[in-house]
Amino acid sequence: MLKKYAASTGLAKPSSAIQSLIAQNKAIVQRNTTKNQNGLTEMTSDTLGQNATYRLTLKNPNAYKNSELYIEFDGIKASFPSTTARLNYSARRALMANVPFSYGTKLNYWRNIMNNQYFDSYGMKITTQNKDTSIRQLGINNMSDYEKKGSVLLNLGYSTSARKTIDLSFYEANNISFKNVRIIAVPFGKTYQQKAKQLQKQSLKQLKVTNNQVSGTTDNQQASVLTTSIPYSTGWQLTVDGKKTATQKVNTGFVGAKLPAGQHQIKLVYQTPGLKAGRLLSIVGLLVFVIGFGWQFVVKRRHD
Repeated sequence: MLKKYAASTGLAKPSSAIQSLIAQNKAIVQRNTTKNQNGLTEMTSDTLGQNATYRLTLKNPNAYKNSELYIEFDGIKASFPSTTARLNYSARRALMANVPFSYGTKLNYWRNIMNNQYFDSYGMKITTQNKDTSIRQLGINNMSDYEKKGSVLLNLGYSTSARKTIDLSFYEANNISFKNVRIIAVPFGKTYQQKAKQLQKQSLKQLKVTNNQVSGTTDNQQASVLTTSIPYSTGWQLTVDGKKTATQKVNTGFVGAKLPAGQHQIKLVYQTPGLKAGRLLSIVGLLVFVIGFGWQFVVKRRHD
C-alpha cells in the first residue's frame, strides 16, 4: 500500500534535486544535534524554512513532583530569513511537494511576504503535560511596546505528578540561540511553607499606608531586602531611623531597599520628581517679575 501511494506522488524515486534537499536537511539535523548534545543552545529551521519541535527530557522526573516548574532562557539571540530566503523556502517546498512554482505563483508569494514582514519578531511555545505558555517578541515596527527580550523566565505551573518532558517550538525566526537554558523547580512541601512563614515574619510591623507615605518597623536578626508592590520611581524616598537610605528596583520594577539587621523605623515618602526644582524656579521667576515690575515703576516715576 505504501509503495502504491508513494508511486502516485512521484516520490518513489525522488529526483536528484529532492535528494539534495533531503541531504541538506540531514546535515542541518546532525549539526544541530552536535550543538545541543550538552543541553539546548540552538533551535533552527530546515532547508524548507520549517521549524521543528524540540523536546527536553528531564533526567529525574520524580524530583519535580509537587512543585512549581520554571524554565529560564538567558542570552536569547534570533536571526531571520531575508525576503529572498523566504522565496527560496517557498520554491523548495513546491519542489518537495512536486507542484509547479510558476512566475505568477512566485509573484503572489513575494506580495504576501512583503505584506507580512517579521521586523525581527518571533514567537516560542513551551508545553508540558499540564501547561502551555509562550514567549512573544514584538517587532521593531511596534514603536510603543517594542522591547528586546534577552532573558525570559516562564512559569510552567504546579503539578503533583512527575513531568518527564518539555516541548518547545518557534516560528517566524529561522534560528534562535541561547547562552543558557535552565529548569527550576520550586517545591511546595513543608520546607516551602516554612520558608514562606519565615519571610512573612520579616514583613513590616505596625504598617501604616497613606496616599504618599508608607511606614512601619522591622526587627530581623539578619540583614534583609525590603520588597514592595509599589512601582519603582525616583520620587520614593526612604529613611531608616530618620537617615536617608537608597532605594533600588526589586522584582524587575518595584520599590525596594537593603535593610540592616535589628529593630528599625522605616518610612517611605513620595514626592513628585522635580517638584522642589519646579517650586524654586517658580519663586525665582516671581522674584524676577516683581523686581522687573518695580524697576519699571521707579523709572517711570523719575521720568514723570
